[in-house]
This record gives sequence, structure tokens and C-alpha cells, in this order.
Amino acid sequence: MWHLCFTMIAIVLLPAVMIVGMFNHVSPTLAAPLRIHAQYDRIPGHVIPVFNKRTPIGPKVTSSILNLSISLVPRNKQLLDTMMADQNNPLSPRYHHYLTPQEFKAQFGPTQQTVANVTDYLRRNGFHVISIAPNNMLLKVSATVGTIENTFQIVIYNYVVNTHIVYAPSTNPAVPAVLSPAIQFIAGLDNVVVYQPRIMQQRASRHMGPNGGIPLVNYVPRMG
Repeated sequence: MWHLCFTMIAIVLLPAVMIVGMFNHVSPTLAAPLRIHAQYDRIPGHVIPVFNKRTPIGPKVTSSILNLSISLVPRNKQLLDTMMADQNNPLSPRYHHYLTPQEFKAQFGPTQQTVANVTDYLRRNGFHVISIAPNNMLLKVSATVGTIENTFQIVIYNYVVNTHIVYAPSTNPAVPAVLSPAIQFIAGLDNVVVYQPRIMQQRASRHMGPNGGIPLVNYVPRMG
């Protein structure tokens, strides 16, 4: 009788053992999703300090669409800074000697590969690339608030300023570390400047040379 019971138990347990054995041979990819923790950097200058003491009235609707302007970091920035100082120095032989757009791109514009790396990343995450500046310094893109928040790891909140409802991110946007050296500023994550020009300093400066010569176009300095 004991022999019969042992045989029945063995028969019952055998399928379970076989099933466990089958799963023990499943590859890790199938058994559990592979988690890859990519390194991200946050780009400073996008948090408006005055809102640290204000309570938002709620998050911005994730289905609404925002247009963003992404400024890229120029090549040879130290040389560019020197050139700009000379162009504004009456004692310099380069005073008011401006570059043509083609000359600017050749000397200081981000490379085509840099532009491709940034735009490819944005497209993969659901952004629509509207245009790329001729000198490669500025990318105009659009996406829903939800896409923007997920991609840049931020939340965009609505605030009341005087009689206006404005929006702004609560944290600085994050981008992959491999791309952060190429991205200087992301304009359009807030609309505070539109309604309250005195609430923060002007973020962009534009110096136009004669006949369309451009020593610096859409160059937006990072703000800490």
C-alpha cells in the first residue's frame, strides 16, 4: 500500500518537476524583461525660481501640443566668444566684421552628425521635427505635453500669475548623457516670458550683422 501511495505521489509530482525544469532553461530575456539603466544629465536653466514658492493649480493637459526650440552647443565655443568680443571692440581689426551664415556654419555650427543624433532621439520618442536652422544651431520641434514629459523626465504645471495662467516645468529636463554636451537650451517648456517679461531675465540674445551676416544666431546661454 505504501508502495502504491508513493507511486501515485510520484506521478502527481512529475509534471510539476517537468514544468519547473522547463522554466529553468528559459533564457533570461524571456523569463524577465532586461532592465537597462541609461545615464541621464539634466540641462540647467529651465526652472523658474519664483515658482519654487508658488503652488501649482495642476498639471498641464498631457494631450496639448507644444512647440519647442532646441538650441545646440556651437563648435569651437572659445574661439566664438573671442570673435564676438572682437566684433564689439572698436579697437579690434575685426570690429563689425561679421560672418556670413555659411561662414558661421563652417566654423561654429554643430556637425551634421550631432544634429542627426539629437533629431533621431527626438523622433524615436514621438517628436515631430519641424525645421533645422541653416547653421544647425536651432531645432524646431513639436510634441504633446505627455511626450515631452516622458522624454525629458519632467512635469509641466500650470500656475496663476496675476490674471494669467502660465505653465512651467518643476525640474530641469533630462537627456541621455551622450547627448547632453550637444544640447544647450530647450525653449518652450514654459510660457512665462510671454505673459510676465519681468519675472525672469531674457533668455535669448540675437546679434544681427549687416546684410544678413550673423556672428551668433539663436544662441541661448545656459542659466544655472
